[in-house]
Amino acid sequence: MLWAINFNILFMVVIFYVFEDISSPVPVILIIDVLCIFLGILMMYVFRSLTAPILFTLISTVFLLSYGMVITGGISSPFTFLIISLPIVVLTFGDSRIFVSLCISIAIFLVTIFLAQSIGWIPPEHPETLTKTGQFILLTGALSHSLFGGLVAKQQIKDVQSQLQDEREVAIKESRVDLLTGLLNRRAFVEDAGKIIAREERNNLENKKYNNKLIYLAMIDIDFFKKVNDTYGHSAGDDVLIEVAKSLKGSTREFEVLARLGGEEFVILLECNNPQRAIDAGERIRANVEGLKCTINETNVRVTISIGISSWEVGENLDVLLINADKVLYKAKDSGRNRVVMYYRD
Repeated sequence: MLWAINFNILFMVVIFYVFEDISSPVPVILIIDVLCIFLGILMMYVFRSLTAPILFTLISTVFLLSYGMVITGGISSPFTFLIISLPIVVLTFGDSRIFVSLCISIAIFLVTIFLAQSIGWIPPEHPETLTKTGQFILLTGALSHSLFGGLVAKQQIKDVQSQLQDEREVAIKESRVDLLTGLLNRRAFVEDAGKIIAREERNNLENKKYNNKLIYLAMIDIDFFKKVNDTYGHSAGDDVLIEVAKSLKGSTREFEVLARLGGEEFVILLECNNPQRAIDAGERIRANVEGLKCTINETNVRVTISIGISSWEVGENLDVLLINADKVLYKAKDSGRNRVVMYYRD
């Protein structure tokens, strides 16, 4: 991020030693400034944060340059140009928080150094007589320090922020996806299904004549899945889960919410106009899974599912749908499996 500034300052030090008095404290202060900037870069990569390292780097630089200004001529010191250049760098970043912090730190350090000098804590001023070449070097360095370094830093910040945003989006996506099947996981299903139910609840409250599509929840369980694991191994069980997930995804419309709840359980939030349509959708899903050709160790394994379907009514939340669907799912299993059972209210 600030490598260009480091290189720029080191170049100034070399030129200064060539054309000026080697006993001058100016190059030493600049070298320490480079070390502070370098430490700020390391902090950025270690803590994966931008604001704190930049503030550390700039405030450390302000302190060193302010001290250099005091011992080399006060306000008339060439270091004044370098101090003035720092806010320009920050303005190039476009970060108002850092700009304000920098201005405050400049004021604090200037006051602190002058007070410390007045009571004798630091040596009094020892103005240096710089040649025109030396003044030109420091002035040129200050301007390039601000413009060139600022532009490079701004691009680096943009790149790092873009990378962090990409990583954040990937992390959010992974936190919502079941890694084995690629379907939504329980957390994502609860979030998405909850939003749909809240939307329908709101539409019904706002418009009593709202012609809503009825919401149904289909709870799905793979029949005799434990037997598959025990007979062919967990790897084969994973293959079955993947194939069933593909079949369910192919049987689900884009606006419906499909997820794997865990183990061999899946769930779909359906939108249908009436209960019979929901049952028909469940039968279609069941038949598609029954038609799967799962080959495990050169053996054809028949896979079936049982489905329990419950309907949503105004005032009910997602938990009620899940509980009612789970009740009739057990009825489907108790009555022979590989079937669809609808939950009917008394």
